[in-house]
Amino acid sequence: MNDAGGQDIKGAFLIPFLIFVLFCGIPLVFLEMAVGQYTAQGGITCWTNICPLFTGIGIGGVVCLSFSIIYYNIIMTWALFYLAYSFTNDLPWATCNHTWNTANCLADTVTHNFTPGGNGFNYLNYTSPTTEFWNFFNRFVECWVKLLDTCPSSFNAIPRFDAGGRNAKYITSSQ
Repeated sequence: MNDAGGQDIKGAFLIPFLIFVLFCGIPLVFLEMAVGQYTAQGGITCWTNICPLFTGIGIGGVVCLSFSIIYYNIIMTWALFYLAYSFTNDLPWATCNHTWNTANCLADTVTHNFTPGGNGFNYLNYTSPTTEFWNFFNRFVECWVKLLDTCPSSFNAIPRFDAGGRNAKYITSSQ
């Protein structure tokens, strides 16, 4: 993120983050601990003892925690995926000598040695090994989605990642 002068703003997120931690996060942690100790019950039933109308707070907390756990597990899966591949001799998205690569695959080390337009070499028909790896990965996910076609509708929206693995477009089993 840059300011008006083009300088990088480092740590601009820290101010709102610290404000929310100080005024929301820490007080809520102490509230949860105090209520849990006072009622000597779990997260769902402790609010019922305080006020029966507050039963939904405990259920909502457990639902939010469940979504956080799922999100965290996905992040950890990606971290383990990249960790496992970092111990291989060559990364699967770094070279063009894999079974999923097409004839149009051109390694990045080859393209860095060419001058655009200087030797008549046409780059338009070639793709990078990174793009081809993510295309292969997306085809794998699409096959997995088709297998999940009989599952509940909550599993029918699966992310499709771009070449960098960052931006996700959701695909469904009907596509």
